[in-house]
Amino acid sequence: MSRHPTNLHLAPTLPQLRTPPPLTAEGKPFEVPHEKTFLQKYWIYIVVALVALALSPGAPEEEEGQGGAKK
Repeated sequence: MSRHPTNLHLAPTLPQLRTPPPLTAEGKPFEVPHEKTFLQKYWIYIVVALVALALSPGAPEEEEGQGGAKK
C-alpha cells in the first residue's frame, strides 16, 4: 500500500488577471502622462548655473612684468 492517497482533489489554480485600467467619466481609459526627459525636467537649473558662471568674475590675472619672488 502506498503512504500517500492518490485521490487528492486540488482546486484548479485561477489565472492571474490584470486589473482593468481606470476609466474617465466618458468611459475612456485614462492616458498615462508622458515622462519628461532630463533636460525637460531640469532646464531652468542648467540655465541658472550657466548664467551664474558667465557673470562670475574670473581668476585674478597675474602681471608678468614683475618677475622673481618677494623679499
